[in-house]
Amino acid sequence: MVEIKENILHSTEAWEWGLDTSVRYVTRLMSLISAELAEAGDRDWLVDCVEDKRISLGQVEARARRVASGLKRLGLAPGHILHTAYGSNIEFYWPVFGAWLCGAAASVADPGLSVEVIRAQLEDTKARIVVVASKALPAYLEANTRLAEEDRVQHILVLDAEPGQKLPPGVSSFRALYQDDGSQCPETLPDVGPEETMVVLWTSGTTGRPKGVLHTQRFMLAMIRKSKKTLPPRKMSLQSNTMFHLGGFLNPMDGLVKRFTVLFVKDTEFTGERILEAVNTYRPDNVMAIPSHFQAVSCVDFTGYDLKSVTIIIPSGGMLTESLAKKFYGVFPNLRLVLQIYGSTEANLIAAAVDTVSSYLGRLTTGNSAYIRDVDTGARLGPGEVGEICVKTMICMKSYLNNPEATAEYFTEDGYAAMGDLGYYDQEGRMFYKDRIKDVMRVKAKWFGPSELEEHVEKLDEVYEVCVWSSYDTELCDDLIHAAVVMRPGARVTKETIMAHVRDNLPSHMNINGDIFFMASIPHNPQGKKLRRILKQQHSDMKLHL
Repeated sequence: MVEIKENILHSTEAWEWGLDTSVRYVTRLMSLISAELAEAGDRDWLVDCVEDKRISLGQVEARARRVASGLKRLGLAPGHILHTAYGSNIEFYWPVFGAWLCGAAASVADPGLSVEVIRAQLEDTKARIVVVASKALPAYLEANTRLAEEDRVQHILVLDAEPGQKLPPGVSSFRALYQDDGSQCPETLPDVGPEETMVVLWTSGTTGRPKGVLHTQRFMLAMIRKSKKTLPPRKMSLQSNTMFHLGGFLNPMDGLVKRFTVLFVKDTEFTGERILEAVNTYRPDNVMAIPSHFQAVSCVDFTGYDLKSVTIIIPSGGMLTESLAKKFYGVFPNLRLVLQIYGSTEANLIAAAVDTVSSYLGRLTTGNSAYIRDVDTGARLGPGEVGEICVKTMICMKSYLNNPEATAEYFTEDGYAAMGDLGYYDQEGRMFYKDRIKDVMRVKAKWFGPSELEEHVEKLDEVYEVCVWSSYDTELCDDLIHAAVVMRPGARVTKETIMAHVRDNLPSHMNINGDIFFMASIPHNPQGKKLRRILKQQHSDMKLHL
């Protein structure tokens, strides 16, 4: 429940902590694993559904200790940051666990970034040891040469290289650490405080260079606290969102703590058919994926798949459209709820809803508070008034890494996080989303965002996905609204049909008065968010060359 005081929403549900924050998360994690093995025996923890590779619970601590021993021999120590760059895979967590057992923090980054962004991340983390995928190795070697000599990475380990494989000078196989005898794994570590950095996650970079988000021991310990969990022990969760972003990173951790198996389809190998094949084969209880993945699943012929096991669908990194959520209720016969989550890499979980209305963010989750502020004056707004959503969560980030300016911009003077989202709440404290402030468009002196327009066009049966953006017309002194449209296989639709559909369903200021581009696909980041700035730049470039 939520109560409203002086235009601030407060969750009335009490936060049950009940943990000693002087004990490291990794120590508690290994204790929980040992306890489950003693009480219930071994089980699968992580399963690659495409390759049918598995890690059992009984393998975790022994291998993690061998990796930690090998990393310590290379110089990893408390206070350091181990930087990693590879996609979802069965070996994803070994460098992370190894770093934690050494008392170091783990930075988990996108391996597909540019050399200059990689250089900046290495400079920010001051990492002396990095673990990368072989495909990312050339970029990391180049980025390392661009650092000052005293700041350069000392050891580059390739996660998917075999021991003895020929590699460039200064580069070695991470898998060689599996052969370590484990004797150098630290048995004791310095005292830890709840605000010690434990993991560095990176923002998606949709509006600029990715920023390092510092999360603490306290943040990770919160994953262990007692909570209402929808998935019973010894069940299965299926995910396809990448493990180097928040939701995909935390779900397997939750699987260790709450005793369920995590199945995954690599984001680089994703198809809608593979998700349905995994459901048919492994019978998971819930499915977590980014919205564009669920959109792809909706285009598959569901005939012949046994989908009765799925009771919960969890969009991560965005929300499902109302029409898509309703479609899944008709396809998955035992689906109980579509759990729409509102949150961010920085603030974590903010609100949740089980409604199919895509603009509805739900109610604040345990221990959180929020208000809506006027984007011009900063005044706290009342019910029904649209402004920027500001939140305070129990486990928000500590700061951005080496970026005090961005940190100061993110937090308000009263300690709330400025989300950069437009929204409002009603008299009952239910929160609703309008759009990203930076995406807002203005036509005929009226402001609106692209999401509502995109959702209406996507209601056309022939349309698979839409991305809307604007450009400013200096002659009209107004925004021109453009759209990129991806059709469903075999479908045909004209620009005139789309424009007429918008005119018939939305106010006149939301009409598409610019160009409509029919495209094979729309660019997304690894979280599945549409990259409007890329389409906007491509459109601008085309205009320049006409």
